[in-house]
Parts: sequence; structure tokens; C-alpha cells
Amino acid sequence: MSFQQDEKIRFLTQVDVVKNSIEHTPADKQGWKPENSCMCPQEMIDHLSGSNHFFAAMLQGKEAPAPPADTPKLTFEQSMAAFEQSSQQLADVIGAIPDEALSQEVPLPNGNTAPMKFLVTIPGNHTAYHWGQLAYMQTVWGDKEDHFFDSDFQIGARYR
Repeated sequence: MSFQQDEKIRFLTQVDVVKNSIEHTPADKQGWKPENSCMCPQEMIDHLSGSNHFFAAMLQGKEAPAPPADTPKLTFEQSMAAFEQSSQQLADVIGAIPDEALSQEVPLPNGNTAPMKFLVTIPGNHTAYHWGQLAYMQTVWGDKEDHFFDSDFQIGARYR
């Protein structure tokens, strides 16, 4: 398996973990946040969707889309659908990066550059970071189960 295909699967596995975690978020907690400065679970999902579009553009050498100035409030189901769609789109971009592009330096928004091979790993790490936030929030509202090992969650299924 190529590096790109491995990263595609790793990223989609992180997406699976987030989706599994968010499925255990009670409806009355989807908009809950411990402090006003924090993101609630739905805002995290919306943030991940926007980030997926940003990463996909960057990995394709395109200008990253700016967030819309006036974003309509989505339902939780619409947010999840957008997350799933943007995640698959980004995974397809990761999987399609040519081998020769992996050694190229990619310009970053801050004016620096980074190797494409490194940047390809960022979306999975970013998604895992927010999964950790979701998992912690669940413990704050009393859910002490580790949903990572739920019997109905097929962890690692994408590697079989």
C-alpha cells in the first residue's frame, strides 16, 4: 500500500472514531459547551468540515476557501452529512496525490513552506485532536464509557 493510501485510511479511521463518539452524544448535549469560548460538539463537527475543505485545497495547490461570512445554522444531521461528505472528499484528495509530489514544499498561509509528505498527515492528526475533545466532553456530562472499544464499533475495520 502506498503512503498516500495508508494516510487516506488512517484519516478515514479517525473520521470513523469521531462519528462513533458523536453518535453517543445525547441530543441535549449537541449544543452544550463547558464555557462560552469553547466549541460545542456540533460546532466541532462544523469546524472539522471547514478544515477538511481547507486541507483539500491546500493539498491540491489551490487557494483555501474562506469561511462564509454569514453561515446559516445547520441542523445536527446536516452538520454530520457535511462532515461525512467533506471527509470523503479530503480522503480522495489524499489518496490521489502523486508520489513525486510528496517531496515538494507546499506554501502555507503563514508564508512558510512544509513538505507535502508531512502535510498529508495533518488532517488525521487534526481530526484525532478534536475526537479527544469530544471524548473529554462526554466524561464531563457523565458518560464514562470508552466508546473507542464499543462492541458495535469495528475499530480498525478499514485495515482489514
